[in-house]
Amino acid sequence: MVAACRDGHGGEAFFQTLARADSPAQVLEELQNIPANRTMPDQWESQILARILQKHTVILVTDRCDPALVQAMHLKHASNAAAALAMARKIKGPAARIAVIPDGVSVIAGKISP
Repeated sequence: MVAACRDGHGGEAFFQTLARADSPAQVLEELQNIPANRTMPDQWESQILARILQKHTVILVTDRCDPALVQAMHLKHASNAAAALAMARKIKGPAARIAVIPDGVSVIAGKISP
């Protein structure tokens, strides 16, 4: 994921929910125990990211955000795209496929079976 993160981590509740947990699984466990009428600010963002992180490694490419902050949120940090690709290839192997989604907000990605 490539993002400038000029404002840092976004909402404080979003950051704290992820940063205080030992793992994405712990985030989900804690959030599942919150009654529907007592949800926290930005809870949905934390839940979605934790679900993704349980199954996938997310590399955040940014040169404007403290790497420690990125890592506290259970993400991998890369300062540029080349470094991120090298990390991804190390994780997935040299034959890994890459998808580029320039406007992720307007795309629903899915896997097409042959």
